[in-house]
Amino acid sequence: MIRAAFAFAATASVALAATALLAFVATALLACAPAEPLKVPFTHRGEVPNPLVWRADHSEHGTLFLLGSVHLNKERIGNLGPAVGAAWQGSEELVVEIDTSALSSGEISALMERYGILTPPLTLADVLPAELWQRIVVYVRSRGISEKSIMNWKPWFLYLVLIQLEFARAGYESENGVDELFVRAAEGTMPIVALESMDSQLEIFDQLPALLQQQLLEDALTQADDVPNEVAALVDAWMRGDADRLTELVFQPLDEKPELAIFYDRVFFQRNRSMTAGLEEIARDRKTRLVVVGAGHMLGAEGIPTLLEERGWSVVVLGGLVH
Repeated sequence: MIRAAFAFAATASVALAATALLAFVATALLACAPAEPLKVPFTHRGEVPNPLVWRADHSEHGTLFLLGSVHLNKERIGNLGPAVGAAWQGSEELVVEIDTSALSSGEISALMERYGILTPPLTLADVLPAELWQRIVVYVRSRGISEKSIMNWKPWFLYLVLIQLEFARAGYESENGVDELFVRAAEGTMPIVALESMDSQLEIFDQLPALLQQQLLEDALTQADDVPNEVAALVDAWMRGDADRLTELVFQPLDEKPELAIFYDRVFFQRNRSMTAGLEEIARDRKTRLVVVGAGHMLGAEGIPTLLEERGWSVVVLGGLVH
């Protein structure tokens, strides 16, 4: 069973802010080379996925194609199937959570300083229990990293670095994520509209209770060696568009650990409501748009398709297995 520590990063849009930030501060740790610009979308000849995609229509708000995405993969996904292809071809704008391509290195550096760094002279050893700190030291040394390089990071920031590091070690890269595919394809050809800012996404983690940050770190350390199998299960469920399996993988930890309620509420449910309201606002011009957000935001009674339906939209399933 995949834990919340890793499930969110593959399917929740807040992971995009983390990815952009880590690309700047953790290049040496992750050894990530920049991807070449994508000139023609959907050309890979591998397995054709059947991802979750909906069409939402409203007489006063135009049309929204809703694609649930994964934010990382081992390779760039090629043909996303006829439903997604038609949605892409028929859309006038691309809507994403944040447009990471618009961020400069200076802006990212400032965000890191603002959100991810402890106030001197505090260090991680000061704010974490001694036993947890020793586990962290053992972990980073096992990955060839000096504990001195992370001493001034906040616990939640180290948590994000840890999960991105494990994804990369398992061969899963954010540059192969579906969101990145569409952003690269849209650059210079289609307007890109962001529903959120990087600040707002990072604030979510910066405002998590200290004990919850510690728990996320502990879970991530415990599950680090299981990442390849866990993320493979998520990506497989996404490829098949299996809404029930994705819901199980992403939200079962909440059933087993009620103390994670704050995490899920802030990372998923509150933001689902906010993004739904944002979609309605930008859709007043009645344009047709393709909306690409993490699959975790599309699932269940509190997912974006259901929330739109409750607001009077007509929502139909175009792809995936939704019961």
